[in-house]
Amino acid sequence: MTFTPMPYRLSPETFAARQQNREAKLNQTFDETVREVRRERKAAQKMQLRKIIRRYSVGRATDR
Repeated sequence: MTFTPMPYRLSPETFAARQQNREAKLNQTFDETVREVRRERKAAQKMQLRKIIRRYSVGRATDR
């Protein structure tokens, strides 16, 4: 178990839950991890696209 210094004290329940989460992630299969990363990247890409589209449409509105 690695110790991460924290400025605040976590309740034992929260700490246990986080620890379990961490271990579950470690036990995750490689494929699941890859899938998760791809999903996150895709989501980030969509966000970028939306930002660009919004900027573009705002520009068009002011050009009229």
